[in-house]
Amino acid sequence: MAYGSRSKNARDTGVTFPLLECWSPVNDNATFAADVNGRRVLCRVEPSALQADRPVKADICMKALARHRSTMQATARKLIEEERFQADGSILIRKSDL
Repeated sequence: MAYGSRSKNARDTGVTFPLLECWSPVNDNATFAADVNGRRVLCRVEPSALQADRPVKADICMKALARHRSTMQATARKLIEEERFQADGSILIRKSDL
């Protein structure tokens, strides 16, 4: 189920956020997509960045992502602009990034 919205302000960076969000049970992260100059970048959000308590529950994290969408998108945009990509090409948003 997607809780996303397309960013209305892509600024000069060429970053937009399509309606693609999901829970990754492999990484225990909420994940949303960014399109960066035509390239798809996964933005993974650690549960601690969503102020989620352990044990991690997907529905709680996804609801928190929806509530804090603009903050998460702004943080993802900043990390993309700073080229702070993980080895797999994704962006990882940690509590310390907020």
